[in-house]
Amino acid sequence: MILLLLACAAGTREWTFDESPDAVVATFGNGEVHVLTTETDGASVLWEGASLGTIPHVGVLDAVLLVGAECRACGGSLDIEVPAGTPLDVTLGEGAVNIDLAEPSDVHVDLDHGSVEIVLPAGDYDLAFRAGVGSVTLDGVAHDAEAPNRIDVTLRAGDIHIAGR
Repeated sequence: MILLLLACAAGTREWTFDESPDAVVATFGNGEVHVLTTETDGASVLWEGASLGTIPHVGVLDAVLLVGAECRACGGSLDIEVPAGTPLDVTLGEGAVNIDLAEPSDVHVDLDHGSVEIVLPAGDYDLAFRAGVGSVTLDGVAHDAEAPNRIDVTLRAGDIHIAGR
């Protein structure tokens, strides 16, 4: 009999940055990604959960906050906090993406299976959605191809909800 043991890197890790990034690029295997934009400087990332041998790599390169754990077995929860107006690019295998914008900014989300919820100031956005199986719900936002900010979501299976406040 062969016994295979996988080392799990479970627990909590936190990273903080004094300088505000110009953009965020987050790539995560499975789990939840929460992004909050606030009226503060700097950035923070909190990771909780288990990952089969992989803790997310977090750092800043050319003023871009990079958060990544690209293995399909990686899991847990990522909480990312950045200044309002920071462009966001989030890729997730399976799970949930929740984004709360304090002010309009560009957002790109690519998710295989799960749900996407984006809460943002009500108004017009350049909206682009690609959803295989599931629904798209818009409340308090409208599409305007000439709007200065783009919300671009690709979801292969699941639901997309965009809510303006």
